[in-house]
Amino acid sequence: MTRGPLTAVTGAGSGIGAATARLLAERGHRVVALGRNTATLRAVIDELESSGDHLAVACDVTQP
Repeated sequence: MTRGPLTAVTGAGSGIGAATARLLAERGHRVVALGRNTATLRAVIDELESSGDHLAVACDVTQP
């Protein structure tokens, strides 16, 4: 089985970030969803699970 590209999406818990994560997953990408809220990230990843290997990482990318 061929594995798609691994793509990180910031702000993936809602809005444009979540929509981007869904679109990339539909197109075969393995998504690393980044955002500050674990619950919303988990919900997005749960939607994507059927389409491949995905990961949620809670973090604040504005903080070094």
